[in-house]
Amino acid sequence: MFPFTADETTQNWPVTDTAFVEALHAVWTTHKVLLLPVYDERGRCVEPSRIFSALRGALVELHFSLRHYFIRKETGNYDTFTGSVKQIVVLKRGAPEVKSLYRKDIHKGVWFVISSLLLPRPN
Repeated sequence: MFPFTADETTQNWPVTDTAFVEALHAVWTTHKVLLLPVYDERGRCVEPSRIFSALRGALVELHFSLRHYFIRKETGNYDTFTGSVKQIVVLKRGAPEVKSLYRKDIHKGVWFVISSLLLPRPN
């Protein structure tokens, strides 16, 4: 069982855009928030505040359900599908993001770093 309740979690949900914060608060009164279970490589539950960093670049096992509906109409039959993610298990963490000290500006050429100052490469 997932160890967090929606109320405890959504009060401090990691949302950065104020428009989304307002939308999240509006959802509390009209919807039941179901948390997506995410587990790390040791089988421990990942706290909601750490989910984005835990999943970035990771190899995961995704458990999902897929439903097929055949819809028959006079104008023509068709198939439709719906899917929902049930849980995510991290199999291997993503490599740490290494930011290069070198930057490239396509309009001014390649830049290089000297004593943490960015200077244009000399000709």
